[in-house]
Amino acid sequence: MKNYSIDRQNYRIFKSEKSSDSPFVHFFWGKFDFRLSFEINSDSSTDKDSKLLFSGQGKQFQSGTLELLHHHKWYQYVKPTAHGLVLEETLWEKDGEKHYAEFPRDLYRVCRDFCAEELELKPLAPIPATE
Repeated sequence: MKNYSIDRQNYRIFKSEKSSDSPFVHFFWGKFDFRLSFEINSDSSTDKDSKLLFSGQGKQFQSGTLELLHHHKWYQYVKPTAHGLVLEETLWEKDGEKHYAEFPRDLYRVCRDFCAEELELKPLAPIPATE
């Protein structure tokens, strides 16, 4: 398993799928399972300016859904709800059911960046230090 250590937090890659129109990375942080997918960017995308674009495999991608496996169901990342020095509380949803959990700060940004690196996707613009 490949490891990424970011801000003293360790992430382990379990599986990555590069050869599809929806590449994804399945990884672990501690005892938690996550997966992050990327989607092909279409010119008609309404929120094109709000998401960082990546290039790879001759296509443009934008980060898609970050998901958490909780009780055998994949919950989608919604937003951070409370901030701490190292961890922040985050909100996850599945079919209207909400789940709150504490994970490392800036989880979405951190995961997006190392998953893009794992999938050999390059950002089309420099990645800002903070978002």
